[in-house]
Amino acid sequence: MNVTVSVTTFLAAGIEVIEMVAIVVAVGSTRSWRAALVGAGGGLVWWLFPAAAIGSTAVSLLRATMKPPGAA
Repeated sequence: MNVTVSVTTFLAAGIEVIEMVAIVVAVGSTRSWRAALVGAGGGLVWWLFPAAAIGSTAVSLLRATMKPPGAA
């Protein structure tokens, strides 16, 4: 595993989280906190199921194709 790529990806994801929080705070302070939180919750639910499906499929494919060293 490349440590540089892992650290860079982690930091990029952190920046995206900060941007998401800024958007929720902006909507909450200008419109209503209920609208901001409902929108954030809806976005989370919207991406939860596809991410879970793609993730479990990817893990299954990796387990099926990768074999430990020395295995026949």
